[in-house]
Amino acid sequence: MSKARARVAAKRPPRISILLFLFTLIIWVMLWGEVTFPNVLSGILVATLLNLAMPIPPNSALDINFGGMVRLFGSWTIDFVKASISVSWLAIRRADPPPTAIIKVPMRTNDDISLTTAMALINLQPGGIIVDIDKREKTLTMHILDASSTSKVAEQINQLTRIERRVIRAFENRDVNEQPTKSVPSDNQVSSDKSSDKSSEKSSERSSR
Repeated sequence: MSKARARVAAKRPPRISILLFLFTLIIWVMLWGEVTFPNVLSGILVATLLNLAMPIPPNSALDINFGGMVRLFGSWTIDFVKASISVSWLAIRRADPPPTAIIKVPMRTNDDISLTTAMALINLQPGGIIVDIDKREKTLTMHILDASSTSKVAEQINQLTRIERRVIRAFENRDVNEQPTKSVPSDNQVSSDKSSDKSSEKSSERSSR
């Protein structure tokens, strides 16, 4: 944004978004787990207070796209079902738990609300959780449950990138590269991989004996 645009944007009053109001209402009802009159009424009250207390800044990168928001929740629901089945299988199968890993993944959001929404939706997905965030570097540190192979790790990164891309489209009304962002392995991931390699070597030695 140029300096002239920034000065013009700074003179504009904060915006109150109807779509953001509806988004807050839907999230509130989802957190309660059922659609009832008290839940909807309290959700309307909370969404109204949040929009009045924290309206969208005039120079914010936030630009709600209704179609993008529908696609976001549709794809997120499909990913949620798939991840739930995968984690359930890991819990009931007759095998040792897979090795875990911690990875660092760069984010491409330009707005704090977009970043917070992406983090919330990622944490709600089974199989991984965000353990740290570096806002300056725009990097998330994430613990993943199944790091038994590079394809499993890549699958987790693809899922995270897909959620991030949908959030950017829904909340910032812009498209980003569909190619998954490259993850930066952390020290914990390297140690996890080494420990899994050692355990596999020990098991192979025992079998050969």
